[in-house]
Amino acid sequence: MGGETTNIMEMAEEISRSIFSRFGWGITGPTNENFECTQTKKHKKKKNPSHPVDVVFEYDDPFTSQRHYLLTDLKSYAKGSILAKKTRKAIIDISKAVDCANVSEEWQDRYTNHDLNWSVHGLLFVYNHDGEFDKDFNKYLIETKPSALHLPSSSKLYVIGPDRISYLLNILNDIDGERGRGVLPPSDKIEFWYPDLIKRRPVAKIGEIANVELLLGPWQVLPYEKINNNSIIKGTYIYYDGKGDSPKEFEFLIDFSFKNQLVEKDSNISIRMPNAVPNARQNFELAQENIFRHFHCFPEIKNRLDQFQFKKVEIVRTQFSTTEIGMETRNG
Repeated sequence: MGGETTNIMEMAEEISRSIFSRFGWGITGPTNENFECTQTKKHKKKKNPSHPVDVVFEYDDPFTSQRHYLLTDLKSYAKGSILAKKTRKAIIDISKAVDCANVSEEWQDRYTNHDLNWSVHGLLFVYNHDGEFDKDFNKYLIETKPSALHLPSSSKLYVIGPDRISYLLNILNDIDGERGRGVLPPSDKIEFWYPDLIKRRPVAKIGEIANVELLLGPWQVLPYEKINNNSIIKGTYIYYDGKGDSPKEFEFLIDFSFKNQLVEKDSNISIRMPNAVPNARQNFELAQENIFRHFHCFPEIKNRLDQFQFKKVEIVRTQFSTTEIGMETRNG
């Protein structure tokens, strides 16, 4: 089973599947399998010449339509077991696995569609099963230097830690709540808006797949339409992971919305924040006032600014038993 216990796999798989399936990802090939290391000397794999694969997620990238495979390592730790040293080792181990996957016929036969243009990347998914981790997980990544990784130039490595997992779960819970209240239209799909980037543009501006870069970005833009009394109502939810410590944050978001033509006539834009500080709403209203004054108090600007709303998203916590699960060391 790739060195992990049944319990941790069931736990981590349940959380990861529940998140990524909602964001348009699929799963390909077998789970909890090993594949042979093809570069044992480079990867220092004398004792255990194989790499574990907990699960491989897949989606078609919204910018290139290339099939992306994410070779994923699932971790589930209690608060006290989430350490920088363990995180660094896991990152290096998965980089070795991705390095081999790029050249391994065994791995490619199991997980890829040879008829497609594809690439493989690494994903470390670290879930805090007791729900008590309250630190900035990104600080645990600082010690891992790019030179320590074994990634080929065509591959990237992503890390989704406890705080980001909580953020994504809160987004999904909020969407479900808004659908239940009839604010959002009922659907089993979520649509995501993609901006034009400096060097590339999305195949379509709106799609049902959220790529990993979007999920790790500072905000996620979800447009919607619904029919009410034979009229079409349009709106946009902007989920933002910031704290709203100052009006400048909201001024930037509002300016971003205008520049990207998200502010349509008779539509509302709801800025929704799971991590907002207590005075975030006050800073949001100050941002509206500052922009209004900047444009010399034109009534049309006031009307457009009134289309923006602020919402503190309700926080939910998903946790399992606080008994430590699946903490044995494995060879990556």
